Amino acid sequence: MKHSSHLRAWLCGFVALAATGLTVWKITTHQSASPSAPVSARVHSGGDAKLAAGNLGDDVPSGREERPREVRLWPVEAGLPDSRRVVSALPITGKQGVASWETGHRISLSLGKGMLPVDGEVVMNVVREDGGRAIRLDLGTDAESGESTGELFGNLDPDGGFQGHIRYRGDENVYRLKVAAGSDELAVSRMPVADLVCSYGVERPDGMLTPAEATTPAAVLPPTSVVTPDVPAGSAVISVGDVSMAEGQTKGNVMKFPVVCGVASGSGKAAISVQWTLVDVTATGGSDYKKASGKLTLRSGQTSGVISVTTMPDRVSEGDETFKVVLSSPVNATVGKAEGTGTIFDDEWTSTVSVDAPQVLSEPSGDVAKQKATYSVPFTVTPPVQEAVSFSWKLVSGSAVAGTDFTGTSGTIKLAAGQGTFVVPVSILGDATLEGEEAFSIQFSKLPVMVTAPAATVTISAPPVVTTGPPSPVPALQSKPGATKVIYLEFNGTTLTGTAWNKTSAPITTASVYSKFGDQGCHDIWIMVAEAYRAFDVNVTTDKSVFDATPSANRTWCLFNSEPAKFNSSAAGLGYVGVFGEPAYQPALAFTTGDYTIDSYGTIAVHELGHNLGLSHDGTKTEEYYEGHSGARFSWGPWMGTPYYKFYRQFSIGDYAGASNPEDDLAIIGGYLPVRADEAGDTLNIAVDLPIQSTGALPAITANITSRTDVDSYRLVLDASQTVTITLNSDQDGSYSLAPGMKIYTSAGAVAVPSGTGWTDDGGEVKWTGVLAAGTYRVDVDGIGDPTSPGYSDYGSIGGYTIQATTP
Repeated sequence: MKHSSHLRAWLCGFVALAATGLTVWKITTHQSASPSAPVSARVHSGGDAKLAAGNLGDDVPSGREERPREVRLWPVEAGLPDSRRVVSALPITGKQGVASWETGHRISLSLGKGMLPVDGEVVMNVVREDGGRAIRLDLGTDAESGESTGELFGNLDPDGGFQGHIRYRGDENVYRLKVAAGSDELAVSRMPVADLVCSYGVERPDGMLTPAEATTPAAVLPPTSVVTPDVPAGSAVISVGDVSMAEGQTKGNVMKFPVVCGVASGSGKAAISVQWTLVDVTATGGSDYKKASGKLTLRSGQTSGVISVTTMPDRVSEGDETFKVVLSSPVNATVGKAEGTGTIFDDEWTSTVSVDAPQVLSEPSGDVAKQKATYSVPFTVTPPVQEAVSFSWKLVSGSAVAGTDFTGTSGTIKLAAGQGTFVVPVSILGDATLEGEEAFSIQFSKLPVMVTAPAATVTISAPPVVTTGPPSPVPALQSKPGATKVIYLEFNGTTLTGTAWNKTSAPITTASVYSKFGDQGCHDIWIMVAEAYRAFDVNVTTDKSVFDATPSANRTWCLFNSEPAKFNSSAAGLGYVGVFGEPAYQPALAFTTGDYTIDSYGTIAVHELGHNLGLSHDGTKTEEYYEGHSGARFSWGPWMGTPYYKFYRQFSIGDYAGASNPEDDLAIIGGYLPVRADEAGDTLNIAVDLPIQSTGALPAITANITSRTDVDSYRLVLDASQTVTITLNSDQDGSYSLAPGMKIYTSAGAVAVPSGTGWTDDGGEVKWTGVLAAGTYRVDVDGIGDPTSPGYSDYGSIGGYTIQATTP
């Protein structure tokens, strides 16, 4: 896995940490994930000495009390590396390593070198289709929320290699585990958890996954200015201003009424004072604001002061209210503006909790003691809460019975100010009984007065009956047949077993989405992905047989599916980072929920596959994702941002204004995929012949620009002076990555055609028409940028094109 400047992990992150059940917070864990696990099923997997001696170590005691634990896998210690350690691989690959772990057993894994033991219950140990063995330990359950406190997931290859990770809720890091084939060393690398999961679920122009807008609290307005009055000679005049302010949520706001005094020259040096009192108008003292009165004194030479009044929140929706500050009984002054009006804005808020779409959860196949499917039921709070709140939840039996059909659990939801989503963990139990749909409910209690949360119904569907038969006729498309590297696009649905997406040994089955797209839609998504990666020697294909015939080390794939709930997500896409060639961390996921355009789904696929190839998000200093911009010529956006509907979409080096990620995207991808061979030289001697064709003929030449330094040269030979049209087109069925540039030179290298004569640029197509004398010409093609602010550079201007010379 390639490290980035911030030690990019993989499942690259935005909001989906909560969706995966591993939200970062301070926790107290159950050290025993399954107190009911039999003592005989508890084993210790340790280092060389213990294994050689046959000592399995102490059993992990059942039902131990909760206690705070150090969530780091290792503490920071003087003299020891903090980000990477190399230890014996035997606890993972030895006789008592992962291959021997059985579902339901408890494991205490000791890795040595000062690392804390990893305790957990085996919830997955399956052999994958490629011969690898996928394992997962559940590291416990949080007593308060009922959610997982962490996981160990990994894949043991047939050749003895291992790739995996350890992840704790509450730890700011994720721990990558890797054993090379034939090695006896396990490398453990600590990486930031902030880049762990890519949840491509940000606001976009077509409305997909646009979050509900939060109600903006009433603003605190500045006090009304008080103009110092004209003061007759020998006197002083004192006045009070007006103030408007929100009532406040949990504590009152302080309204500061400005008092100013105009003092005439020669009026003397005496101090000035004035009595003040508060008078109800529509606001009531003692319930809307704190009653008060007093005397304000301005010392000699002082010309301004403040009268402070505190509002009193009351959780009652009652509209804006007013009261007055009244000045009286001045000493050494007269009163000018005697009344200041205080306006208390009613900023009461209410939010409603609703479940995200009808929740139909699949019952796992098999006996209750062996099969359990865990889901996270997503909820939306509309609008997001305006202050921190907490409330309780509980799973309540209906036609589905707790303990038989689902695990009866309860917990507490804690929402921070501005938070608008949360999940409730639900475990569905298999009971090996043929039965119809059953239902239970998620009920909420101890709700604050401003939050409404009706019960949500959860339906348990019977285990799916998977029928065999011919798949939907997705067209078999290949961008570069014969390439050793492959990216596969799956539209027909699949069954996933033993992947990082599976939380137990139970498979995840997804349905075909072909009917949503049809032949044309599948083709258009394929061409968008193929064009994005055209500079590389990779075959983007929809042909499953091509993917199956490719060694797993040389491939990745993207699954289009309409069931994000099966992946505990409400995002547009998910993908692990830097896992090309690691099948246990595949596929990338592009969710097809919603009625949106082909462009949207293709963009998601390119983005998530970019994560598989090691890329992080392109954003700005204020935004996680950069959506791009409209320039003086054509709009532009980076693939690893949110470039929906932009004309040119390209990989980036972070050279746009305000960019937050300076990574060299093309170099990172190049660590996994080789660059295509150049089809044309860059001098006249090695140029490719450009034939003269009749108008209307298909272009004779198709080629690719593979980097900002790649220039393709073509030799044009004219036997006589004639009118010629040279057309350069980068339109790949509506997808544009290459901003094409073209120049025409004489055989001696002089510019043959001035830049302002006969040229047209229609976006994706550059054309020159004019008369050329007899002779030999060199036509150069490359990728260009737009120097006009905000513009874009030529860095990512790569991709396919056609070039053609025609005569009338």
